[in-house]
Amino acid sequence: MPKSPTPQLRRKGRCWYFDTQERPRRWIPLGADEAKALRRYRELVERKGKAGTVDRMVADYLAHLAAGGGGAFGKPIRPASLALYRGWSVHLSAVFGAMDPVDVTQGDVAVYLAHCRRTSARGEISLLSSAYQHALVDQRLTFNPCIGVRCPRPRARRSRYLTDAELAAIRACASPLL
Repeated sequence: MPKSPTPQLRRKGRCWYFDTQERPRRWIPLGADEAKALRRYRELVERKGKAGTVDRMVADYLAHLAAGGGGAFGKPIRPASLALYRGWSVHLSAVFGAMDPVDVTQGDVAVYLAHCRRTSARGEISLLSSAYQHALVDQRLTFNPCIGVRCPRPRARRSRYLTDAELAAIRACASPLL
């Protein structure tokens, strides 16, 4: 009997599935439309059904955002935010980059938050959590290790002072009694 050209593609009823061939057995639903299912199947075969590394997972998420995909709240993000996320991804890459996303634990995230001196650490973990959430929705992962981890340090407070132009605008609008 000849080998199938799509060995991990399964059909049950009217739906198509990708068989990850993991233990315990896990099938990723691909949908009922055969053409879309085959396209999605080819994507998963390229990735071997997984997210690859944390670097790749974050890069996939940033590519999704750059293509106009929704962020954490479903809205497209601004270019300045995307540039900020790309900067944060460099920091995440230095620590988690080569790891398999399945191997990252809540303990790893907590240690990162405890030892990171940058004020952007919360944002970096937020980006990592969003990338995990994107992979969860894509059914490449089953757990987000960033959920439930608290930062031991208080948030940085920002002191903001009025500029001369802002003070002049207030004085121009204020009554003489002020």
